[in-house]
Amino acid sequence: MRKAFSLSITMWISAIMIAIGVYFLTLSKKEVNNDKLLLDKLSAYLKVKSKLAELEYYLASGKQVYNRVENTLNGYPSFLLTDGTEYNDSGILFSIQDNGGLLHSYSLNSYEIMNLAKENNISDYLIPLNSYRDWSDRDDIALPEGAEAGWYKVNGFNYVPRNSKIFIKDELKDIRGWNEILNRYTKLMTYGIDIGYNYTAMNAEVLHIKYGIDIQEARKLIRFRKESVSKFLEEFYSIQKNNYDYESDSYFPTYVYTIFVTYVSKNIKVHKTIVIDCKKFIIRYGYF
Repeated sequence: MRKAFSLSITMWISAIMIAIGVYFLTLSKKEVNNDKLLLDKLSAYLKVKSKLAELEYYLASGKQVYNRVENTLNGYPSFLLTDGTEYNDSGILFSIQDNGGLLHSYSLNSYEIMNLAKENNISDYLIPLNSYRDWSDRDDIALPEGAEAGWYKVNGFNYVPRNSKIFIKDELKDIRGWNEILNRYTKLMTYGIDIGYNYTAMNAEVLHIKYGIDIQEARKLIRFRKESVSKFLEEFYSIQKNNYDYESDSYFPTYVYTIFVTYVSKNIKVHKTIVIDCKKFIIRYGYF
């Protein structure tokens, strides 16, 4: 009996020890997995940061013309498009957008706002138009269908119009009538402070909204541009356009770019966006 009891105790102790070992093995495995996930995230972050730094240098040290930047930097193509075209470098997705190819939240005019409202099936475009104006002007007198401080207070908002230009495009979401527009078109906008427009860097939707070009015609223009910028310009000048400003609209690059970099692997996604002013960047770092 004593031998059987001793054997039983020994077996129970062994079972407990095995269970404890398995527990610590599992715990260790979880810790290893957590550490690996952390390292993977750090690696992804460093890859994205490295790509951003490379692209900054590529832009600042390259020759910029139309919708492209040309450079002989080793490991890169001889040129990269700056019209939002996406590239894939070993799983790292990136694109460069000349901000002159986007709508400027800083200086949207009535024609552009009317087209944005129309594309969102907003019948009364005066609401986003005059609310935008009320937000930007320096008085407290509401325009027809607009919104000054009284409207925001009555409708439960804890802020009022800033009565100044809109420097950050995300600020538009605070303005009456703009949420629906931004849900669809926020990617087509930039802050755009006095940088002008570069229509060789616009996509079809921006060409459609800014100049009133039929969307099918705008898509055809983009196809021409992929073949030849000269062919694009020839067709662009020949078609009917509205809201065209000879002083601020051109085919020249603005030297202000938004760089988008994304890395996705399994459950890891790292995305970074930066805006670079190449003229200031060149002065700051001495790249010529």
